Amino acid sequence: MLALRLFLLFALLSCLSDARAHQGSNAVDVVPWHVRVEPAQVPPGGVARLVYQARLDTSEAGLWKMYALGSPRPSRAVRIVLTDLPQGVVQSAPHAQWGEQRGYDRWFDTTVVYFERQALLWTELQVGAEVADGAHQIRGAVHFMVCNERICLPPATWPFALELQVSRDARVLLPATPPVYDATLMRQVPAPLER
Repeated sequence: MLALRLFLLFALLSCLSDARAHQGSNAVDVVPWHVRVEPAQVPPGGVARLVYQARLDTSEAGLWKMYALGSPRPSRAVRIVLTDLPQGVVQSAPHAQWGEQRGYDRWFDTTVVYFERQALLWTELQVGAEVADGAHQIRGAVHFMVCNERICLPPATWPFALELQVSRDARVLLPATPPVYDATLMRQVPAPLER
């Protein structure tokens, strides 16, 4: 009986220690994001691609995983919402992903779909023939959740804004699918918080 009490006390202290280590942290601290438009310029009537990539912290806090598109409840699958598209620009395909894994998750006692180390997602936009040359703003948000072996952080939202460059002189050229994860872009994003 004493051994059971000591074990429960140790487990409780361990959980409190993990919670204190992450106090003030949220998933945005652990997972920096970058979003870009491909190609750099799109002609009216052309197709653009939004590419979202994230780097997951692999520090001594443990290997984090982020729940990917299609991960079942009760996990929180990544969800990307485009809240503001320019007039004449529409999302022409659902969001897709590359590099996701499937496996058992002890937190949710089920098989989940997740990313480790990095995440790569994208969607395509159809630019109407009537869209004028120039920079057009796109706004949206990425909603996501991360866990490691010791703790799950509350779901987080990362809002973003970027410009779609439309030019009648642009060539109709869309890079191959899936897009490339560009690690050099992640060097421009602040590193996760030190633990």
